[in-house]
Amino acid sequence: MVSIGLGHYFGGKSCRRLGSWTINMDLKTDEELLASFVRILNSEILCALYCPTSSQNQLTSSRKNETRWSRLLNSWLNCTPIISKGVSGDIVSLERVSAIDRVCHGQEGATEKFCYMYMCHFSQLYVRLPLDDFAIGVLRALNVAPTQLHPNSWAYLQAFRILCQSLYLEPTPYAFLYFYDTRPRRPATWLSLISRPSISRLDAFSQSFKHFKDGYFKVVVKEGGKAHFLNADGSTKFPFSWTSNPSRYKDMGMEELSVDDKEVVRMLLKFVDKLPTKGLVRVYNSMHPIIDIEGHMAQSGKKNLALFQTLRKEMAAKAKVAGKTDVPNLQESVVEVHVHGGTKRKVELPPRPGKGKDVKKVRAALLGTGSNSGEKGPEAGLIELPEISVRKDISITLLDTIVNSIDNMDTEHIVRTMVEFGSKALVLSRRVGSLFRREVKEGGREKVEELQGKVDKLEEEKVALEKVKEGWEAERKRLATWRVRCLDSEEKLNKRIGELEEDYDDLKDKYDGAVGELDDMKNNIIQEHINGFEKGLRQTAFFHQDVDITDSRFDVNKDVIDGKLVQEDEESGNEEA
Repeated sequence: MVSIGLGHYFGGKSCRRLGSWTINMDLKTDEELLASFVRILNSEILCALYCPTSSQNQLTSSRKNETRWSRLLNSWLNCTPIISKGVSGDIVSLERVSAIDRVCHGQEGATEKFCYMYMCHFSQLYVRLPLDDFAIGVLRALNVAPTQLHPNSWAYLQAFRILCQSLYLEPTPYAFLYFYDTRPRRPATWLSLISRPSISRLDAFSQSFKHFKDGYFKVVVKEGGKAHFLNADGSTKFPFSWTSNPSRYKDMGMEELSVDDKEVVRMLLKFVDKLPTKGLVRVYNSMHPIIDIEGHMAQSGKKNLALFQTLRKEMAAKAKVAGKTDVPNLQESVVEVHVHGGTKRKVELPPRPGKGKDVKKVRAALLGTGSNSGEKGPEAGLIELPEISVRKDISITLLDTIVNSIDNMDTEHIVRTMVEFGSKALVLSRRVGSLFRREVKEGGREKVEELQGKVDKLEEEKVALEKVKEGWEAERKRLATWRVRCLDSEEKLNKRIGELEEDYDDLKDKYDGAVGELDDMKNNIIQEHINGFEKGLRQTAFFHQDVDITDSRFDVNKDVIDGKLVQEDEESGNEEA
């Protein structure tokens, strides 16, 4: 453990130490050490900005730290591939960031196009530049910059790509996003993909990217790389800077997908158990990707392994028939990977008592006297593993008695036995080869005839399918003509409906006006009737002053019929009867 001071603050008459950072010198990778050093450097520079009276020694120390930061970055870049296979390294330049640069900053004032990338993108997730169409499409659909998408979500993206490629499928952005939801937050922060529990086929990625926020650098696009990162009009193919409005996805439906997207989704939905995301990501670091994928499939369930092998055979046959040559078969490593120090891990077993010296003699005789020099550590027997795996489907199992017998043999006896069995193996292999060639020659004729029959049958089926295809093509053209006619009729009917609706609105307005006028006329007639009755009462009172016109017997709704005073409504009822 080493403690590095952050400088001093001189204020007035007092002087105090601002604090210190502790670096763990047991950090296992240059990336972890670099991330720790970046945090210290940023803290020192910010401290200098906060303390206007800080000493010149502190600024000098900061410059030295920046120089060391650059050396560490260059060392990390030398050990970690950044560029894809077959692509020139002159498409981008990788530059360190200053203490005030942040991944969420924009590109105001920049003379060159650049974006930020995290170190874990390349060292742990095996992302390579330039980004392929699939990754670019996902970033564009999500409307986020590379560093704005959380590394755990990048793991889903990488696992989805390798899974599709192993099944001869072309990964597409919306087929990938079909399995996830997004919940952008305000203010903008790292965007994470949320698995849809009912349909997600990749398990949760639980890798802890410790201090990933501190390890980042600039990727500046050079003249030779503009075709990979920029469109013809000079705009970027994906957001280079953080955006304030990442796209929101929630329960995407199958109807929103294209035909190619649906093919990918339906194929992946056939898997029953969830597939290991972390294991699929590690396949990028494998020399035998398909074998490793099958191993991870077996761990997730036998059904998944059997289904994967079946689907892979079917899709390989379809790809061959379709003549697809651009689909990777994953028979070799996907990306270029550097191994630190060039060492390989080896299984270590505890030594067998009393066998150390004999084993050293045997090794010296077989491998030379220099084979043991400088080697320290536990010694093991000559046959270090009772079960030796030659290939995934071939293993050699030795009994303990045979292992002990071999360990107790002297050097000369082992060499003679090795030569004897080697000669026998050579003779037997030649005999097996001769028998195999004879069997192939005899059985080949029947196989050729059988295959020729299948070819003839397929030719007949092809001719029949061509005729069916021609019939469907004619039907398609006829339906297209009817479709055009229907669209024209629909347009005319819609226009006529609009005109009728306008006429209806006009008639309705006129009807409403007539109803209002009728109501007003009725009210006027009733009022004139009442006014005439009251006028008659006033004249009666004028000519016959002894008559009381306020008597309640005078009623405008009554009339004298057949010498009787009756209500007008009763009179109307009698007339109807």
